[in-house]
Amino acid sequence: RLLLVLHLPDAKLLAQKPAMIEDVAEMDETLRKFLALVRNDSQERSVTGSLAPFLSAMAAIGRDRYGLDIVPLQIDLPPVVYKPLALERLVRNLFDNAARYGASRVRLGAIITATTITIRFCDDGPGLPIADPDGDTTPDPHIPPAHQGSGVGMLLCRRIATLHGGTISFT
Repeated sequence: RLLLVLHLPDAKLLAQKPAMIEDVAEMDETLRKFLALVRNDSQERSVTGSLAPFLSAMAAIGRDRYGLDIVPLQIDLPPVVYKPLALERLVRNLFDNAARYGASRVRLGAIITATTITIRFCDDGPGLPIADPDGDTTPDPHIPPAHQGSGVGMLLCRRIATLHGGTISFT
């Protein structure tokens, strides 16, 4: 119905058309993320290899499709087992949030220990007024709606990180 109203020649509605189009785009994005969330990524075939080439390809996507200034990872990473399509959804969601919420620059980094590899995505966005390191995505009534989404994207990121034996946190 909302799309139908957008095509009717009503002066009052025409004044609200840009906001309505944005609403439709946000609803479409929320549905896309929800469908990705319920998709069973555990069925995807895993590959073994360094994440460095994968992250380099993702950096190119961040630049070309999201308009971000990506400072790429400058370190070789040991081989790991991962699901490339699921991991790409995680990275694209982080890029989408960076582009949507005001970050223009994203730095990729890694910390390697004897038992873990930590991939860091650092952006120059304003962040949340109240940072929750656990990544709680419950909408906060104190955060303006323009600075919070549905939370489905971060739930998706958390699920994909868990699928890979990892965690996701925000600082």
